[in-house]
Amino acid sequence: MAKRLQVYRYKLIARERIGGRAISGGQEFFGVLVKDAQCGGVGCIHPWPCFGDAALEEELAALARGRPLRLGARALACAEADSRARQEGRSLFDGITIPPSHYLWGGEELGRQAEEVAAGGYSAVKLKVGGDPKAVFTHLTEVAELVEVPLRLDFNAALTASEARGLFRSLGTDLRRRIDLVEDPCPYDSDGWQALAEETGIDLALDWGFEAGLEQGVLPPGVALGVFKPARDDGEKLGAHPVLVTSSMDHPIGQMWAAWWAARVASGLVPGVTARGCGLLTHGHFCGDPALDLVRQEGSRLLPPAGTGVGFDDYLEELAWEDLK
Repeated sequence: MAKRLQVYRYKLIARERIGGRAISGGQEFFGVLVKDAQCGGVGCIHPWPCFGDAALEEELAALARGRPLRLGARALACAEADSRARQEGRSLFDGITIPPSHYLWGGEELGRQAEEVAAGGYSAVKLKVGGDPKAVFTHLTEVAELVEVPLRLDFNAALTASEARGLFRSLGTDLRRRIDLVEDPCPYDSDGWQALAEETGIDLALDWGFEAGLEQGVLPPGVALGVFKPARDDGEKLGAHPVLVTSSMDHPIGQMWAAWWAARVASGLVPGVTARGCGLLTHGHFCGDPALDLVRQEGSRLLPPAGTGVGFDDYLEELAWEDLK
C-alpha cells in the first residue's frame, strides 16, 4: 500500500551574500518538508537547480507518482528513520555525538567573522568562492591574514582546469599550505584533476557528481575525498574512503538529517567510511522560517534539537500540512 504523504512548503531568505555565484543577501529559496501521514516521520526536499538538481515541482510530481527523484528518495529515507525513532519515543541522536563543523565564511564583516572563528574554537574555515581568479586570490589573502586555522575552498566548478592551475601557482608556498582542501575547483576530469592534485599537493574534494562518480565505492582518480550530502547522496552506497559531511544549506530538518549521518560516520557506525570533518552550521545564514530560531549550537558544534526523531516536535505539529496530490 502506497504511503500517504503530506507536504509543507517553506521559504528561506539569505541574510547575506555567501561567496560564489549561488547566494546573495535577500535572495529567497524554496523547499518542502515531506511527512509520512501515518507514521509521522519527516524529510526535506530543497533543490539547487543552479547546481543540477531537478526543480522543486519536478521533485514533487515524481514523488506523487510514487517514483521519487534523487532528493525525494533521500527525503523519504529521512522520514523512514525519523518515523522509527518517533514511534519508539527517542531522539535519532541518542548515543551519538554530532562532531564539530567548520566555519562557513560569508558577508563582508571580516573582523566580526574572524572573532567568531576564534571564540567558537573552529578548526577550519570554508570559503565559497567564485570564478574570478584575481578576486579569489584577494579574498583568500584577506581571510588568511585574519584567521590562523586551515582554509577550505569551494569553487562549485566555477573555474576551468587551466584557471585552477594558474590560481594555485599564484598563491605561493606559504598560502598554499594553509589550504586544507578544495571542493570542485573545475568540472571533474580524471586527467585534469590528477595533474592539479600532483602539482599543488592539495587534496581535491568531489561534491557535485560525488555519488555518481563512485565505482563500486571507490573514489575517481584525482579525488582525495568525497563531499557527502545526505540530502542528495545515498549513504548506503558509500565506500571505504574519507568524506566531508555537509548539509545542503536547507531547512533545519535537512540539516539534522545531515547531522545524524555526520555523527554516525564520526562514531564509526558507517562501515569503512572515515570522517574528514563536517559542515553543518548553515542555519545562521538564513531567516524566514521559525525552525531556524530553534537550532542550537555550542561553539563549532551543532546540538541535537529537543524532541523525538530529528526533533522540532512542537514546530512540526503546528504546520499547515497538505496532502501531496
